[in-house]
Amino acid sequence: MFRFSRPFATALLTTATGTLLLTGCGDDSRGDTGAASTSANTSSSAASSGSGSADADPARFCEDAMQVFGRLSEAFEAIEGQSLDASVPVLDQAVDAFDELEPPVEISDDWQAVRDGFAELRDAVDAIDADAADAEAQAEAAVTDIESDISPSLERVDTYYTENCETDATPAG
Repeated sequence: MFRFSRPFATALLTTATGTLLLTGCGDDSRGDTGAASTSANTSSSAASSGSGSADADPARFCEDAMQVFGRLSEAFEAIEGQSLDASVPVLDQAVDAFDELEPPVEISDDWQAVRDGFAELRDAVDAIDADAADAEAQAEAAVTDIESDISPSLERVDTYYTENCETDATPAG
């Protein structure tokens, strides 16, 4: 039986959220999920349409993204060691996380592409029989396929994040 492992979780997190989880949000070296560095007055800029807004506040987007993806990072950590089936609800949470945030217009198309790739990954993982002898290979292939599909969009989201969201709250490296 396939068990959700740290390497598989890392691959999923990288595919799904790129820099949002691995540098500014949910950075385990800080001992928190990024939410502690956000203000207590954080309300969601929810936009289920997935379209960006020209008047979306980049600072608000960054703050909300840190909080939303910090919670998502915790959800992925919580399913480590569980069966592949346990990852489907968390992958669904990831899709919801992308829907919850209203990205600035500069990255709205890329944001939607990454969100859609994550939905595709969720569906692919859901279709895998966790008891199959090749379940791990199937899951890794699904991650690799989605990663290659969304890589350009993920890089542009990463660039936006690096240029607009990384602050002194991000550990210097």
